[in-house]
Amino acid sequence: MLDALYRCRSRSADEGKLVEVVSNDYLALGGHPDIAAAQREADERFGNGNRMAAPHLFADDPQRRLEERIAAWLGVEAVVLTQSGWTANFGLMQVLARGVRVFRDGTAHTSLTDGALAARAEIHDVRHNDPAHLDELLRRHGPGLVVLNAVYNVRGDLTPLAAMTEVAERYGAEVVLDESHSLGALGPAGRGLAAGVGPGGRVAHRTASLAKAFTARAGIVATSRTAAEQVRYRARSACFASTLLPRDIAGIDATLTLVEHADQARARLAGLTADLRQGLDRQGWDVGDGAHIASLVHTTLPRLARSVAVLDAAAIRTSAFVLPVPRPGHLPLRICLHAALTGHDLDRILDATALLRTEPV
Repeated sequence: MLDALYRCRSRSADEGKLVEVVSNDYLALGGHPDIAAAQREADERFGNGNRMAAPHLFADDPQRRLEERIAAWLGVEAVVLTQSGWTANFGLMQVLARGVRVFRDGTAHTSLTDGALAARAEIHDVRHNDPAHLDELLRRHGPGLVVLNAVYNVRGDLTPLAAMTEVAERYGAEVVLDESHSLGALGPAGRGLAAGVGPGGRVAHRTASLAKAFTARAGIVATSRTAAEQVRYRARSACFASTLLPRDIAGIDATLTLVEHADQARARLAGLTADLRQGLDRQGWDVGDGAHIASLVHTTLPRLARSVAVLDAAAIRTSAFVLPVPRPGHLPLRICLHAALTGHDLDRILDATALLRTEPV
């Protein structure tokens, strides 16, 4: 199965026809000349920069200035840049969850769970996207941290954020929201789902991998000044890792400017999302509503491998999403849309997925 799904896959002989729906570059900014120019300039001026841990940076370092810019854009007190979304989630949970109850959506990202485990937190699983179950658990156990994803990264479904935050507020719980797949792509000016649910305090702590719409190798924690100081100086993932490179900082800074003015790309992505989901539902895939990620769920590994082969042959590159451990009976083939896809590309994707319905999945 590893050979069929990962190791031995090859590109179509006709590279010009390949439609890739694997990347998380949702706004198709990865090759933008403004980003490349900013990175080249940083390389020429600074090389690889100061190779040291981030707590040792001066207050006027470009990384600190970028953190302040992102904080102002998001309307939060403070932002901490980290090496990845994983380290952002792990570090925040490690410092916040010590001695605290954690109420985690059952499909929240693993890095959030690992951070809570590192803090030796008391963890309660909330049924996926179920505010009533969250209410029941908070009433029974008392307040703590409510841990959610804005967009869940396999099926692309959105959390019912307004309902979840209302329940959390009722019991004095704080919400931790992973915006990795929404930041840049969703919300006003791309500021994510939290920007659409009222005052910033409704979501106390936000994290994101910038390896999605921001096309960078970095992560952020957007939070209060107090929590930011805890992450910066006490989180192991921050204290014992080196800073970002100057080219990383320059690239993210240039990307933020593009994201702020990318309403047309976001509207394009939303239209593609609606058309794909409606088309897949008509074919019987039952994907329902959601964001720019959709998954075709299979019941067995051989059937999943067949679907991968069929789509590869049609020059449609998708991703089998079963590692590290397959979940029996629930094996997704994931499609990630991006704003540069054309209507013809979408037609080809739907034509190819229709072929998969000729036998059970």
